[in-house]
Amino acid sequence: AAPLFIPLYDYYREYGGVYNLGAGPKWFVVVSDPVAVRTMFKDQADSFSKGILTDIMEPIMGDGLIPANKEIWAKRRPVVGAGFHGAWLKHMCDLFGKSAMNLADKLDESAESGKTV
Repeated sequence: AAPLFIPLYDYYREYGGVYNLGAGPKWFVVVSDPVAVRTMFKDQADSFSKGILTDIMEPIMGDGLIPANKEIWAKRRPVVGAGFHGAWLKHMCDLFGKSAMNLADKLDESAESGKTV
């Protein structure tokens, strides 16, 4: 089976940034439009539930920044803000890109030599 984001991305391309998605007897509103997400989680945070996924992911995510309620989020956001600074993100993207290229080169070498990875 394909990772979940692949069909969701296909739906996004077909239906736009906000669409309904049925899963058995339940229907969900999927929001992928950045402007709509910002409005929902910043300007209208008290009007929307983060959904059942927050409950399902609770054992893994706890009450971290993403599933946190507005009060907890407001206290924690400044602490993690530096990790989202543009210069830091660019550095990390460059680092991940170099690492991915290094891995691809090693896989190419292994494929050419018939070596099992």
